[in-house]
Amino acid sequence: MILDTHNWFRHVAQSPEAAAFALRDDIFTYRELGDRVAHIRSIIRRAKRGPRNVIAVVAHEDLNTYASLLAVMAERCAYVPLDPTAPWSRNEALLKRAGAVMVLSSKAPESGEPSSSVVHFETAGVPDEHAVYTAPTCHPADIAYILFTSGSTGEPKGVPITHANLLAFLEAFFATGCDIRPSDRVLQMFALTFDLSVVCYLATFISGACLCPVPSSGIRAVNVIKVLQDKDINVALFVPSALALMRNYFDELQFPSLRHSMFCGEALPADLVASWAACTPNATQFNFYGPTEATIYCTYHQWQGPQSEKSVNGILAIGKPMRGMEVLVVDENDKPLEKNITGQLCLYGPQVTHGYWNSPEITAAAFFEIELHGETKRFYRTGDLASVDDDGDLLYFGRVDHQVKIQGYRVELGEIEFFARKVTGDSAAAVVVPSRGGLALHLFAVTEMTSAEVLKNLKELLPAHMVPKRVHTVSELPLNASGKIDRPALAAQLQG
Repeated sequence: MILDTHNWFRHVAQSPEAAAFALRDDIFTYRELGDRVAHIRSIIRRAKRGPRNVIAVVAHEDLNTYASLLAVMAERCAYVPLDPTAPWSRNEALLKRAGAVMVLSSKAPESGEPSSSVVHFETAGVPDEHAVYTAPTCHPADIAYILFTSGSTGEPKGVPITHANLLAFLEAFFATGCDIRPSDRVLQMFALTFDLSVVCYLATFISGACLCPVPSSGIRAVNVIKVLQDKDINVALFVPSALALMRNYFDELQFPSLRHSMFCGEALPADLVASWAACTPNATQFNFYGPTEATIYCTYHQWQGPQSEKSVNGILAIGKPMRGMEVLVVDENDKPLEKNITGQLCLYGPQVTHGYWNSPEITAAAFFEIELHGETKRFYRTGDLASVDDDGDLLYFGRVDHQVKIQGYRVELGEIEFFARKVTGDSAAAVVVPSRGGLALHLFAVTEMTSAEVLKNLKELLPAHMVPKRVHTVSELPLNASGKIDRPALAAQLQG
């Protein structure tokens, strides 16, 4: 198969009655997906002001929303997803920063939302004679989407990803051995504002498989389990924190139909994947790594069992670069480091964005050029700490900003979290430092042990400067919209 970001279109003609989208009890075919896309393309054509517009899509959970993403790209425009649960003032700010010319939504705007200078179009309706059924054409240089990530200044950073970036990712992804078959049902548990959603829906649709989103209302862990069971899922991608919420149910769960089990978005505890593997006896287990700036993910490591496991502080290795990508570990002066020395991980290759949206200063700070083997290459600084072992595998040590100095010692928060999980029976744990009130380590742990018991056990395993000042025992850790541990929310609790 020759890959194209519009490959989903051929399944509309070749397999029109095949299931494309299954949400709760509703199942939609590729014919219905194609009709929805054709209808929305006609809306875009009548309303857009020129080629390569930026179009916002309100990220609701329905077929129209996913069809809108495909329609925007089919019309050579770039989509910007908007979180329908976010304060509308934030969405207004994103619209302005993105320069969006219209907003597509499957639902009417909520009453009380401030009116925007950008025109809203509802995507509901029956396709008419203006529906566009012509085949889309992929233009590699066109921007497919712009995702806005949090910025240290409080201003979200826009990351534009081109079709060339996406094609490089898709080719490298399928080259890892994670195939998706037309008969497969694929889990989608991510908000559309999180880039892991892109591989879920796009890889599914271009393969002619069926996408199965997880409803966001209710208890997340229960919903994930229900979809895995009810839809008999074959391929699934998880954020480790979200999977950890299911851990109490592992003894009762078996998913023999799961063929590929993938992890990304967060450091993956090795013990978590080992426990999960017992529930998924027929699945390959892949740990992927990558920032939004490198198109979803760009390194991978296949777990081969506890006996051959590679990990640091209990965190599974992130492996080797995907096809076409290069990695470099550097010191504070961007000087390449030898193997087995920890430094900042930097990325180069066809998946890496050219820079941030209309932000030349931020772009200049995030990229640097270096001559390697007679060729000048432009690398992206990830802000992640890693080293390359003797086998060429990347070992992950956490974020640069998760490394702090205590009493003159450099301390990796991930190392403390590793021992915290060890003493609490593999419970979820996070160490944060309050933004005010001096440098002090606070541990949040999901455990029935008392704070005193956890602290006593840690003192037996850690040097004094690494022992948290205080241990907070909680029933659960907060997760953000991406399913990751919400560390800022934990830090905010310390300011109250």
